[in-house]
Amino acid sequence: WHLKLKKTCIEKKMALDISASLVKLQSAISRSTRENDRKQVLKSLRNTRCLLYVPLDPSQPGEISAAISEVAKEPIILNGVPFLRGAARYGGGEDFLLMLREVVDTLCKGEGMLCHPRAVYDGIVTRMARTASAADSYFKLNSLLGSPDLMLMPAQNASSKILPPIEVEVFASAGCVHASFSTANVYGLYRKADLKDFAGLQADINAGTSKPWISINAVVEERVNFENGECVRHLSVKIPETDKYDIRSKRPPKNPALY
Repeated sequence: WHLKLKKTCIEKKMALDISASLVKLQSAISRSTRENDRKQVLKSLRNTRCLLYVPLDPSQPGEISAAISEVAKEPIILNGVPFLRGAARYGGGEDFLLMLREVVDTLCKGEGMLCHPRAVYDGIVTRMARTASAADSYFKLNSLLGSPDLMLMPAQNASSKILPPIEVEVFASAGCVHASFSTANVYGLYRKADLKDFAGLQADINAGTSKPWISINAVVEERVNFENGECVRHLSVKIPETDKYDIRSKRPPKNPALY
């Protein structure tokens, strides 16, 4: 009981520390944005360590048919094996779905495994749909960085081949089937003082001709235990060092295992 109370107190203190850091960040960004001090905004974002691990609610799996259609179009890396659209060796999403089913069937047939292969397969595919991770990361980022002075917009690259593949690992541990997911999304912060026409801005973003004031890379990471349904999900916010979308560099350490 004492250990549980101590853990609760520590978690509350961490939450208060994170909240204080975010309030400080929002104030600094707002001030620097009004002053058009881009370098200071970048410095503030990079120095706020809690942005590397922003907790998210567990994903809410959607319809499997829609998820299959979406995932089949994605470049994917499964347990280190690439399934990339147009690659000579690997055919892409449809090949991935066949391989995923084989991997899941093999793991679920292992000794002592109680997970149903179809439930695990559906759970993995529905969690991979980029629309869900994009929506969750956008709304979380907008709540953290949106302000009267800034507008957060999905970058044109979010629907292009520039984004890295969705990374999935499926494995068995301690008699349970687990899966981890990593999905990258790209956003841009625009100064409202620089905007003349929102509709025109959206058209420019879609055409790839509008460069954001600040580029932001966001990676949604999730780990699921299909035996007990427990999961950990978080958003990692990265500010590119260059104009290139180097999304997966310098990842924060994984959250401690739940199991």
